[in-house]
Amino acid sequence: MLRIVAVILLLNVQFNSGEPVEVKSLYGSLQQDPEDRCKETVDPGPCQYYQTKWFWDEADESCKEFHYGGCMGNKNRFNTKHECLKQCRYKLFNPVAVPG
Repeated sequence: MLRIVAVILLLNVQFNSGEPVEVKSLYGSLQQDPEDRCKETVDPGPCQYYQTKWFWDEADESCKEFHYGGCMGNKNRFNTKHECLKQCRYKLFNPVAVPG
């Protein structure tokens, strides 16, 4: 319930100000522009419930494995290498030919 109220308040702030809004929750950053997801640096978050995840490394233009702590962090976090490639490599370099 509180999460819904927070989202409604965020939308109200963004529409009234016209400025992009970023909110961090225990589950990561909520950003308005999904394209920016792949441009964020890797962020494992402060928690210690380590899980193997994948992130897009813009410098190497590749997906790399990292250990996510289980809370916070950002949206540059994927469950599989395929999901990372689909969201970042194929959309950034060839947005028409995204494999299933």
